[in-house]
Amino acid sequence: MRMRFIPRIIVTICIATFMSTASAIDNNDPYGPINKVVFYFNQITFGLYIKPAARAYDVLLPFPVKAAVHNFIINMRTTRYFVNDVLQGELLMAANDAARFVLNSTLGLFGLFDVATPIGLKFYSENLGNTLYKWGWKNSNYLVVPLVGPSTLRDGVGLLGDLFLTPPTYFQPKWRDNYYILVLIEEHHDSQDIEDLVAIAGVNDYDLIRASYMQHRSYELSGGVVPESDQKGNDLLGEPPA
Repeated sequence: MRMRFIPRIIVTICIATFMSTASAIDNNDPYGPINKVVFYFNQITFGLYIKPAARAYDVLLPFPVKAAVHNFIINMRTTRYFVNDVLQGELLMAANDAARFVLNSTLGLFGLFDVATPIGLKFYSENLGNTLYKWGWKNSNYLVVPLVGPSTLRDGVGLLGDLFLTPPTYFQPKWRDNYYILVLIEEHHDSQDIEDLVAIAGVNDYDLIRASYMQHRSYELSGGVVPESDQKGNDLLGEPPA
């Protein structure tokens, strides 16, 4: 059965490569040529497989089920949040996340229900990309990750490290793969409105998403401070080379 998908994957990669135009290296986007190949690969793959599944997910499942799925995924990520809190020296946040994980995994039935938030345990979302930033890796170039989307080299490295801090990575292959497919569908479902706005804008999708992501990421990492280049009206399409 799996062999049937091999020709589709090959065709997808060939189309993505064809659609990616060869261009000179941009100092603000040194990975641009390969980024565009991955970008179009993601666009095609999401369009053929993930987007239809996300539409079905949205239509067929009632809200309580979708809420339970979301809660379960967040709970599985709480171990990642906890470890990164510790690595950043945020011990109070680490204690908070440890308590959230224990309560939601027990009283919340493996995280299907969020019982921690109503009693005052806040939700903190930390990742290894943020940790590497706080450790000194301040600037990093834009990188498009296969089946994930916009990122940077620093955040891509962090994403790989975070996989080993998340329990489903150690599940049996069948359950692990099903979990990450569910994550793709759930995240794509959450981003459908943004994707529709991008399509309506009618501009170069790659450049728009790249600029938006880099601005948003700089805003996040700076603690909510608008980047200086953005305040001056300049186009913040990337950070200095890593």
